[in-house]
Amino acid sequence: MKKILLSIIIIFSIIISLAQESRHPTSTLIQGNFVLGGKVTHKTMVYRSGINLDFAVLKRIKPQLQVGAGSGVVILEDEIFIPFYAIIKTNFKEILPSYYLTFKIGYSYGNNYKVNSYTYYNYSGGLIIEPGFGYQFQLTETTKFNAGIKAISQLGILNYKSDVYPEDLYKERLRFLLVGLNFGFEF
Repeated sequence: MKKILLSIIIIFSIIISLAQESRHPTSTLIQGNFVLGGKVTHKTMVYRSGINLDFAVLKRIKPQLQVGAGSGVVILEDEIFIPFYAIIKTNFKEILPSYYLTFKIGYSYGNNYKVNSYTYYNYSGGLIIEPGFGYQFQLTETTKFNAGIKAISQLGILNYKSDVYPEDLYKERLRFLLVGLNFGFEF
């Protein structure tokens, strides 16, 4: 866990320093989300709820289009995912208030402390895809407020060995489908 936190700090430092050196206007996006959904199989869904915190640096390409990179943390009841992603955001109008669309794609490191405590079990993350829709308005000259909804598709992998046949490695692909209600600031 210490390595993951150190990696996040280093990546945020790099992103912030690149944003400050940029010739294009940049902004920082910080969002908090309440997420509901679950782990989906072909027959059932195991309910999960939690929180998601995001941090991204966005670079304005055109008046209504921004691209960037970010990271965050998704904390569910048993699982923790730390995503690193690319983001694209487009506003419907150049002048605020305006509706907006976002799309994030990246990779998440995952952990499930209950599962990883068993011998021969290893839990990891995978691909994350996050489309979103929201409304943004100006609070001050440099600060904007965002409120929206997003869908999260998060993949995970569970590797394990049987107690009976420990030489055989089994891999189970896990899929989480979540809906998030997000609030945040862009400055």
